[in-house]
Amino acid sequence: MPNTIKAFASATIGNIGPGFDVLGLAITGIGDYVEAKKADSGVKITEITGISKGLPLDADKNTAGIAAREVLKLLNINEGVELKIHKNLPSGSGLGSSAASAAASAFAVNELFKGSLTKNDLILPATLAEEFVSGGFFADNTAP
Repeated sequence: MPNTIKAFASATIGNIGPGFDVLGLAITGIGDYVEAKKADSGVKITEITGISKGLPLDADKNTAGIAAREVLKLLNINEGVELKIHKNLPSGSGLGSSAASAAASAFAVNELFKGSLTKNDLILPATLAEEFVSGGFFADNTAP
């Protein structure tokens, strides 16, 4: 079983046409990377590189950390995880920056622990993380 998993989630555009807060599109080529490594307990963000100005290392205030925590809960895992995030998307760009980190983190943690969650299952933890920063529970950026 691998000790580290690296995942990529692409940029997205939400609020497509009449599907405000419902429809979104993934964009090929740009996005964020999250590397997840097993740890004894809890969720820790050890590094954020790239376009990271002002992003919190506190896992409870970062979408990648929140998504990781929610996946561990869904999998009923008592171990922890350390995350390294590489941001290629600037915050507030309209490209789903926080959602990309959340989606990549959710996917990486599920794979790291050989989880049974499907891609559809992973929308929930990513969207819960996105809700923390946006104030609304919308999957228009996390689902694509």
